[in-house]
Formats: sequence, structure tokens, C-alpha cells
Amino acid sequence: MKAAQRRAGLPRAALGALVVIAGAWAAGCGGAGTPKAFPSSAAWSGRSGQSENVGSPSSPAGALPSEVLPSRSPSSAGSSAHPSTPVPLPPPVLVSMTPGEGPPGTVVRLVGYHFGERPGRVALLSVSGGSAVPLAVRRWTPQVIEAVVPEGLGPGRYTPEIWDAQGREAGPAGSGAWPEFDLVGPPPVVSRLAPTVALAGDLVEIDGQNFGNRPGRVVFVQFWGTPAATYATAPIVSWAPDKVVVRSPGGQNGMARIRLTTADGQGVWAGTLITGAPATGAPSGAAG
Repeated sequence: MKAAQRRAGLPRAALGALVVIAGAWAAGCGGAGTPKAFPSSAAWSGRSGQSENVGSPSSPAGALPSEVLPSRSPSSAGSSAHPSTPVPLPPPVLVSMTPGEGPPGTVVRLVGYHFGERPGRVALLSVSGGSAVPLAVRRWTPQVIEAVVPEGLGPGRYTPEIWDAQGREAGPAGSGAWPEFDLVGPPPVVSRLAPTVALAGDLVEIDGQNFGNRPGRVVFVQFWGTPAATYATAPIVSWAPDKVVVRSPGGQNGMARIRLTTADGQGVWAGTLITGAPATGAPSGAAG
């Protein structure tokens, strides 16, 4: 009967709520300073998802009602738990770049660390100055980047520039020396060599394409005759992207192969011709 009266006078608390019991309840549990065990689990019953404290038969009927406090989350209770803060990665570092040279369209491979998971930007900057030219990225991992050298970029020496997705620029590893990339033009192609016989001092024309605007070098390599296996550099008369004119060097008499090398180091065999001394029989040397 007393338990029924307590149930009628006490509010019900939601399952899991924090319940603070004050005043006469503590006194009814044995008096001030006298600890008394809480009821066993058998004294708790749940109905419709709620719990009821049936208490002890010796508890007074006039006990104060419980004060039910709302449950608190760790954040509202001032808990030390905080949302995890991302730890920033160290700045990206470039270790190597391969290959060290090539024409437009070359795929360069940049190796390093801390590049990040998300793609950033890659560019080439000429050592002679100017603006950085962006490269198309084909692959991006935290350690490896693959990018394509764009068409239309002029021959010359370049250094790479890398920015990660957070906008941080990569630095060189070790001694601090940046790797370099020598951009060469498309390989030279020869379509015509004339004449087929050239005495010392005669003009020799080489037609084709991709010779470049800057003068390169033309060498006559004598592979048969007197003397054999000699090399002679032909004096250049004119140099254009599609036509080169040189003078046949002296000191050769026999068959020679003509080697043309562009200013950016790309070479091609232009053909074979017969070399010899001038009609007077006196060597003319390297006429210019």
C-alpha cells in the first residue's frame, strides 16, 4: 500500500535519465550518516519503456519527489572530448624528375613525398625567366606525379613547379638543387640533299623541317676514301627551320655522310655525297 502511494506521488523518469534524490529520501534510508544499500534489481520494474523505483518498505510516505534532470551530452557537460582536428601534412618535397629532356608531348614523372591525395598543379618555368606554363596532370599520388609537356612550348631549359591541393609549393630535396628539363623541338626531318658531288667550298643544301631557328651544326663524316674516318665541320651559310646551306669542307676526298644537329641537340643523317678537292687540285680548306 505504501509502495502504491509512493508511485502515485513520484514523477516517472525516462529510461537512462539522471535522477537526483534529495532530502527525506536519504533520511528514510537509515538516517543521516547511515548508509543503506539501494534496492536490488528485482525491485525495479519497467512498464511501457519506463522504470519505477519501488523503494524500501521503511521509506516514509512523505518523501520528497525526485528531481529529474535532463541527460547531458559530453559537449554540454563540459567534457574534454573535442572534434578531431586534421593534422596538416608537411610541405611537399620534389626528389627527382625523369626524363631530363624531350619534345612537347613528353610525359614527365615527378617523384617525391607529401604531394597529397588530391591533385594540385604542375608547371614548367624557363630558367631564362617568364611565366610558368601549366602541364596536364595524368596521374597524382602522394609520391608520384605524371604530367604532359604541352605543345607549342619553345625549346630551352626548364625547372618544374608543384603546388599541392592546399596551394603549398614543393621544395627540392637534399641539397636544394632543382631538377631541370631540356625541352627540345620535334626531331628534324631531311627531305633533300644536293648536290651529290661537292668539292671543297661548294654549296650544299639540306631541305627538310624542324631544323629550328637557331643555327646548329653540320658535319661531313668521310667513311671511304683518303683519309678514311675523318670528321669535318661544314661552315654554315644560312640556317632556317626548313633549309640549311653549308659549304663543303676541305681536307676530304671520297664518300661522306652528312650529319645535321639542331641547336637543341637533336640529330639526323641527311644523306651521302662525294667529296673532293677543287678542280685546280689545290685544297681550299674550310671556305667561309
